Amino acid sequence: MAVRNDLLRAIGDFDPLNCPGSSKDAVFEDIDFIYRAFKKGTRIEYRPDILLYHNHGRRSDSDVANLGRKYARGRGSFYAKHIVRGDLMVLKMAYWEVRSTSLSLAKNLLTGKPVREEWELISFLFAGAVTRFTR
Repeated sequence: MAVRNDLLRAIGDFDPLNCPGSSKDAVFEDIDFIYRAFKKGTRIEYRPDILLYHNHGRRSDSDVANLGRKYARGRGSFYAKHIVRGDLMVLKMAYWEVRSTSLSLAKNLLTGKPVREEWELISFLFAGAVTRFTR
């Protein structure tokens, strides 16, 4: 990601509560940053011709699953951060994700299918939203 210095001054830095290694154990700082730039009217350009290899150090399925949980907590934190500021676009995004996941959970419960994935997602979204405002 490359950004101009004036954008950093206009929208602020990455959110430390949603950065890897934060005390909240949530990851979503890049999306939050891009969203704030978008809301400010900044032109955002996707360049698929630029290729970067980034070694995250994930070696096992449990490492990947743990990262998924961190992203879900980060999304919950992102939703809470912007919703309390009155952002209706983020409120709609949160609503549709929770609604879709809840409907899938209910359907699976009724048909006897496992609900662990849906339950975990809702739990981690909620945990991210709650921990956003706790020490």
